Amino acid sequence: MPRSRRNNARLVGCVTTLLLSGAAAAADPLSDRQRLAGDYFVGASVFLFERTVLAAFAPPEITGADSAEATLDAGAIVLAREKAEDESGSVALQAILAWLNAWLSIEKKTPGSAAPPGFDAARRHALACLAYGADPEVSAPLADHIGLGSQERGACVARYLEARKQWSGWLDSYRKSPGAPAPIRAAPEGAPAEDEPMLRLAFAPTFDEADQAIADAVRENGLFQLLTDDFNATLAMPRAVTALLTQCGEPRAFYNPDRGEAVLCYEMLGALAQAAP
Repeated sequence: MPRSRRNNARLVGCVTTLLLSGAAAAADPLSDRQRLAGDYFVGASVFLFERTVLAAFAPPEITGADSAEATLDAGAIVLAREKAEDESGSVALQAILAWLNAWLSIEKKTPGSAAPPGFDAARRHALACLAYGADPEVSAPLADHIGLGSQERGACVARYLEARKQWSGWLDSYRKSPGAPAPIRAAPEGAPAEDEPMLRLAFAPTFDEADQAIADAVRENGLFQLLTDDFNATLAMPRAVTALLTQCGEPRAFYNPDRGEAVLCYEMLGALAQAAP
């Protein structure tokens, strides 16, 4: 069903405000609600972008399995945590942690509130568990927030360590490091030259005013470009991949192996904006 011009304008303003508030410093004169909403939208967007691109590195039998969603979720946490010492990696980890805290705050204040498709309470709990396992000291408040007992906390650490081992096995041969030999590539015929970025960011045009405004807002914000640049600086993609923001007809984020596209749908970004507090 097409959105009305009034709803379009409201969504456009919402996305712009969320991007601005999510990037604002604590000293800025924003309300707690604005900052929480910004944390939710920006952090969820970062998480979806990273996990969707990571699907290009997972073996086909993994991405086609029933456990694929949980595996990719874990990969996003692992990647953000292992790069937390780098500026861009720190941005990703902080954004994801802020999103999880904002998500939990929404549920606490308004139990049963609507969430974007696929973002149910079980997934939220699993992600918070992994985030705690990645850094028990930093994420102790998150564990308190979801009521993790001592045994559960130990299980979360073990779950994270297993995910890190699994993803390290898939990523190690593609890592870039100064002065080291070139990583192994599995580039198909016709792939870009060695000195070209293997991950590209593209914004598809749309006839929907709200979706186009979302595209304009996130492009101008530069967040996805920062994440794209970080992937290219630290990992050699296994093939030429395009991180594509586009209109899909439904709120989704998925990897298309046939086209080499990590797709983040404008409808999903709109759903995140509407779900933010």
